[in-house]
Amino acid sequence: MRLPAGLFLVSAAVILTAWWRLGMPVQMPPAPINPGEKLHCLSYAPFRAGQTPLDESTRIDPKQIEEDLQRRSPHGNGRVSHHRAARRGALLQTAGSNT
Repeated sequence: MRLPAGLFLVSAAVILTAWWRLGMPVQMPPAPINPGEKLHCLSYAPFRAGQTPLDESTRIDPKQIEEDLQRRSPHGNGRVSHHRAARRGALLQTAGSNT
């Protein structure tokens, strides 16, 4: 009876140690761009808390897109990858004014 219990405890300790090691924080590498340099392309999805692309009734106010693009404009060069072709016109019009 002692051998199975001992093997179980050793196995549990090995598994817990492995999961603990996998959960350790990892330092992120430095950004591949220099400070002040702009990104070539930035992917953008206009959803905020409580908004989802899975709900067809979700409507994103153009003012919200404008705010988001104003916040990201110092970091990019104006190219925006958007989530849905149906909103392309309004998004590109807004993005064009922020380049």
